[in-house]
Amino acid sequence: MAKKNAEKSLYDKNDLQSIASFLIKSKATLSVAESVTSGCLQTAFSLAEGATMFFQGGITVYQGGQKTRILDVEPIYGEHNEFVNSQVACQMALGANKLFLSKYAIAITGFTQQIPDHEFKNPYAYYAIAKDREIVLEGYIEAVKDDSFSIQECYTQQILKLFKNLLNGD
Repeated sequence: MAKKNAEKSLYDKNDLQSIASFLIKSKATLSVAESVTSGCLQTAFSLAEGATMFFQGGITVYQGGQKTRILDVEPIYGEHNEFVNSQVACQMALGANKLFLSKYAIAITGFTQQIPDHEFKNPYAYYAIAKDREIVLEGYIEAVKDDSFSIQECYTQQILKLFKNLLNGD
């Protein structure tokens, strides 16, 4: 029954297994700091075969004050745009890297709804990936879905692909 349910995963099983295989073979660990995805990345990585051999854990820090307190995000970076910008994503990744003592850390912060009178028309997020306490990849992703759940899934799938591609080029 469990195997049958695993086949129905919302996340690309091949991407997850590729990531898991690379990290296990390399004896590398991973942690996650999430905001907008609210634990979706943590769920995805926990579904990978052998997750306990590489996934250190994660944290969902939704509120800006918690990003500052737990992950050492500079409060000044949060003054503009509710802690949704590249600097915050980078500091979240570095904070998770340090907090979980992991080789890699992924962070994401963003919105799942359109913001009225905002320069961006679609929901968007910033992400960062740290390796050995240095940012190795950062960027911006935009959603074209219309409901928050689908947007969280979309962001998660995009991050999984980005991380898999980063590892394959490593």
